Amino acid sequence: AVFVERISESLGLEYICGDWDDRDPSLSVSEAQVRELRQTFFDSFISQYPGALIVTGHQKNDILETLMLRIARSSNISGLAAPRPISTFANRKVFVRPLLTVTKESVEAALIDCEIEWREDVSNKNPVFDRNRLRNEIIPAWQNATQFDLHQSAEQVREYLEEADDVLNHLLDSSNLPS
Repeated sequence: AVFVERISESLGLEYICGDWDDRDPSLSVSEAQVRELRQTFFDSFISQYPGALIVTGHQKNDILETLMLRIARSSNISGLAAPRPISTFANRKVFVRPLLTVTKESVEAALIDCEIEWREDVSNKNPVFDRNRLRNEIIPAWQNATQFDLHQSAEQVREYLEEADDVLNHLLDSSNLPS
């Protein structure tokens, strides 16, 4: 948080940080609970700053992880098309993900070239979370067992699913149905 605050200040950007002060550290927390709290924070942010965009650091590696998690949860086509480069929600919350075509390794290399230290949340190593087991164990083993670039393939599949979802939504829109 301190690192992000310093970067924000150096870029002349306002830094806003959410805290989870009332959490009992002795209790186990699920990924769903953390996701819900994060979304609540973003909802509050958007209500304070209408029209603001939420820019995330999601990159190409996140696409494969998300696709695998969504398959495991039996997501629909819209869920399987995530994460989209731009996602808009009913409460005017907009997420922008400019790094989806870039791998984590490329981001790390670019930071090193710019003499910026790579930072990673220590919770990303915790195997209690499904995403971390995928990221740290399953995907590397799968990549070693195949000739295909799994991240590139997942990016392409995500794009196909997004196109299919957009077409279905267009066709289902009552204004576009033939009379």
